Amino acid sequence: MKCKNCGEESGTHKFCNECYSKNQKMSEGEEVIKEFLDEEDIRYEFQKIVKDLKGDKKEFRIADFFLPKYKVYLEFFGNWNTSDKQKERYREKKRIFKENKIPCVYLYPENLGILDRILRRRIKKALQSHKELRMRLFLINWDIFAQKFGIIGILLVILIFYVKELTWKGLFSLAFLGQIYVCLKESFFRTIE
Repeated sequence: MKCKNCGEESGTHKFCNECYSKNQKMSEGEEVIKEFLDEEDIRYEFQKIVKDLKGDKKEFRIADFFLPKYKVYLEFFGNWNTSDKQKERYREKKRIFKENKIPCVYLYPENLGILDRILRRRIKKALQSHKELRMRLFLINWDIFAQKFGIIGILLVILIFYVKELTWKGLFSLAFLGQIYVCLKESFFRTIE
């Protein structure tokens, strides 16, 4: 069968994979996630096609988002609360992704209001279970560290260099070391269970 949009071979579908994903509209929940990713400067691809999945009766699956920096997919289960049939579809997709060792973060409607608190944590958890993505785990830890270090760490560095009195310089240095410790504890030294 040929794609109705571009004329390319589309298997048994009306549209080829690329045209299908380009023509998908965002749900309201996906728009909230997109806005959050944009605000946090996290690059993503919308409606990423995932092919060749073992044990799947479908030719391909479409993940809502793909985060290339971390090599993690992001799925929003926006209709989770609508019906048992919908929940079963989501569970099937989750099972297929897990069996194929695809790192994926799953978000539900009730998560939209706390994306700033849970997204990086869930990305980290998804990466911890995939040993081949250790470098990506380092990147998310670095991002968490940088976010926690923030303006306080920068301010302490400036104070250390510009304060002349040794007592204050020592106090600011201790505060700086404390800030580094807290940031390391919250990022690199923290495993998510």
